[in-house]
Amino acid sequence: MKIILSSILLVFLLSGCAKLAHMQELLVLKRYSENKDVQARYVDEQDQKFKELWDVVQNGEIEEYATQKKIQRFFGDPVFVKKITKDEKDLELWLYRYAVRYFDSPKVYLYFDEGKLYDWERYAPENSDDVSCLIKDEE
Repeated sequence: MKIILSSILLVFLLSGCAKLAHMQELLVLKRYSENKDVQARYVDEQDQKFKELWDVVQNGEIEEYATQKKIQRFFGDPVFVKKITKDEKDLELWLYRYAVRYFDSPKVYLYFDEGKLYDWERYAPENSDDVSCLIKDEE
C-alpha cells in the first residue's frame, strides 16, 4: 500500500515539474490564441471595407473618391499594388478583394494616374470555376 501511495505522490510531483518546464511554450500558445482573435477582427474589417467599395463601384459612385488618398482613407490599403502601362500611360494598379478569399472573390481594379483615379474594373465571378466575367465599368 505504501508503494502505491508513494508512486501516486511521485507522479503528481513529476507532472507539476513537467508543467513548469513547459510554461514558456504554454504562454506562447496562449498569446497565439489571443492574436488569432485580433486577426479575425482585422479580416472582418477588411471584408466590410471591400463590400463598401464594391457597392460604391457597382452604384457608379466611384468618381466621388477620385484620389488615392480618398480611396485609401475610406476603403483601406489595397491587397496588391503594381506599376503598369495601359492606354500608353504609366499607371498604378490597385487591387481590392475579400481578405482571405483568393480565387473566388469579386475584385475591384483601380487605375491611378499621378494619384488621380484614371479607370476601374470590377470582376464578379459567378462561381469559383468561372474566370471569364470581367466587367468594364463605363463612365
